[in-house]
Amino acid sequence: MRVQALTVVAKIKPGEMEALRDTLLEVGANPASNDFIRFGDGTSTHLANWVILNDPDNAFRLFFASNHDGDLAAYTQELLRVGPGIDSIFGHCEGYEGRDRLLDFLRRHSYSSQTFFAGFPKETVTSMRTKIAIREQLEALLDAPNNVTFVSHGKLRTLLAEVDSIAPRRTGPQWSGILARIRAALYHAFFSAILALARWYGQRRVDRHCVGVASNLSQPRLAAGLSDADHMTNMIDVKPGFLWLLRFSLAFMEFLARFAFPPGELAGVKTIHFARWVLIDQGRRLLFQSRFDGTWENYMGDFVDNIAWGLDAIWSNTVGYPSAGMNDIDAFKRFIRDRQFAHLAVYEAYPQESVLNLMRDRDISATLIEGYDPKAARARLLLF
Repeated sequence: MRVQALTVVAKIKPGEMEALRDTLLEVGANPASNDFIRFGDGTSTHLANWVILNDPDNAFRLFFASNHDGDLAAYTQELLRVGPGIDSIFGHCEGYEGRDRLLDFLRRHSYSSQTFFAGFPKETVTSMRTKIAIREQLEALLDAPNNVTFVSHGKLRTLLAEVDSIAPRRTGPQWSGILARIRAALYHAFFSAILALARWYGQRRVDRHCVGVASNLSQPRLAAGLSDADHMTNMIDVKPGFLWLLRFSLAFMEFLARFAFPPGELAGVKTIHFARWVLIDQGRRLLFQSRFDGTWENYMGDFVDNIAWGLDAIWSNTVGYPSAGMNDIDAFKRFIRDRQFAHLAVYEAYPQESVLNLMRDRDISATLIEGYDPKAARARLLLF
């Protein structure tokens, strides 16, 4: 099963926003050992974060986003197991009836993503951590002053066990070399044509010669002092009458994100771990959230250099988007900044790893398991 995206948006009870914010800040200050929810005690959450939204129609709302393994029912059971104080979070929301009804609450307040990108959609938390561990153990082996010590302490057995756990079990017929190359060539030709069409369409959605000024429809931000250096959440109003065009653009981007690019890459950008676009409020507002490597400025630069056509196709259907789109980079940055909300609490399963590092870890593991024979590996181990 691919990585799943859970998006929950629920109204906060009148007068309880401050208490909820304080609780989330406590969670964010110590994700591993707070009294409310400790995602690290489970094995299914890649990334989770909490944001408080605000708009004129709904006042304050809680936005909980998670990228997780497994179906919602199984994931809810894990949330209950790792969240002894989960009532202290969702209990501030309208419609919450206690932990015994958490699954019902999540289903009633969740929204499907129109576009969801996961850098490594087929990796579980466990498989990704295993591949990180394999690379770390190889580094330890190479750095060890005496490799015999590495072997005698059983570390080589641990390494082989990790490799064995991710080695594929080949059960069906495999593509022959020539057929695989033909398949790859056809795949590349098809998506090259699709991407050319997407770029043409995105460029037609804006007037590249019109340097506009982004309208400063400032959204309230609750915790302006918090750093969102590698996370972004925006909520933007959809232009009246443009919902159908926005849905088309999002569906097109979903198709490309799912099939057109290799793992770890979105249209040439290799810094995005996760990204989602979600329509809420009967299509009147568009949520965008992403986790990326590096600084906010560099992230904006990646947008402009590689995927302006895709973002122009989507955000040109929203209120206040610059007439020139991302061709007017200063106006585009103001557009994003003015609609950005702070993250109050964030959990990451492998926070120190960049997308490029994870690509390297997966390549190392793939090299090790190519033609891997566990019986032969264990036989060689007996030689030490």
